[in-house]
Amino acid sequence: MVFKKVFLTLILGAFAFAVSAHDGLDVEIMAEADGAWVKVMHNGELVPEAVITTDKTGDEEFVTDKYGRAYVYVDDNHAETVEFTVVDSEGNMATKAHLVSGDK
Repeated sequence: MVFKKVFLTLILGAFAFAVSAHDGLDVEIMAEADGAWVKVMHNGELVPEAVITTDKTGDEEFVTDKYGRAYVYVDDNHAETVEFTVVDSEGNMATKAHLVSGDK
């Protein structure tokens, strides 16, 4: 009986976490030869003026346009995984890794 209660509590907790995680930012990344287009949405709405940083571009910040997208240039000659971090004006944050092929 105790096992059932613990199991049910774990299942409900995981469901609550999954639902709350869905309320965050949705980030789509479309890699190109020397960077990537990043599109940001929140609850199905485009997110203008979201700030994008990466682990490969130092302190450089990229800001989404009125269509919720920005081109992030990654100056590298070989393919590598880039971690993109996005923060909107309300403080919502998302991080997503994506392979960028490099310009050669």
